Amino acid sequence: MFTHTMMYPNKNIVDRRCTSSIALAPARAEGGGAHTQAQDWTVPLSGGLLVGRRSAHSGVRWYVRALPEEVRILRLICALILVLLIATPSPGQQSLVGTYKVISQDVQVNGSALQPLGKAPHGYVVITPTRYVSFFTGDTRKFGTSAEDKAALLDTLVGWSGTYRIEGSRIIIAVDASWTEVWNGKDQVRNWTLSGNRLMLIGDPSPFPRDPSKTAVVRQVLERVE
Repeated sequence: MFTHTMMYPNKNIVDRRCTSSIALAPARAEGGGAHTQAQDWTVPLSGGLLVGRRSAHSGVRWYVRALPEEVRILRLICALILVLLIATPSPGQQSLVGTYKVISQDVQVNGSALQPLGKAPHGYVVITPTRYVSFFTGDTRKFGTSAEDKAALLDTLVGWSGTYRIEGSRIIIAVDASWTEVWNGKDQVRNWTLSGNRLMLIGDPSPFPRDPSKTAVVRQVLERVE
């Protein structure tokens, strides 16, 4: 590593001078005498090699040696393949993508079985390649304008959303919006099994949205409709 003044005399780049520090490859000597000895260095660049030559007569000179066209095309192809691999959903994500109707939902709260939304909730779960959206309501809701009516409507509503990832038989949703704000910024985990159009989701223990001091385990049955 040393500091030097660089010249770019090669016709393919603009001549300019600057000072920088570069880690150089081992020197290669040319010629015989002390006044004719030259040393070359190479530094990898994205589009070729930066080659430096120092001699007793001309000091240090740098120029860019372009890589063969075939090498640059191969690098571009590899970069495109990497982008596609990152952007392509996993097989689990692809198999779960769709719109599902809620068939049933049971909740174990501190070990006690409940059906807070009734036997046949109304609603859907939508799974896109990147996002999970769940919205459903109880099966006996009634419109009302009083504070008690509005509270009852809220207690029979579930709505939340977030981005997700698949890890084996687990779908992990990073919640960014929820109806009671309790789940915001937290992960919701569901163990999933898919049989035909039926999707069963069983959650890991998590705070019960109506009373976060209690622990709830959700079991949900969905049916794909599109």
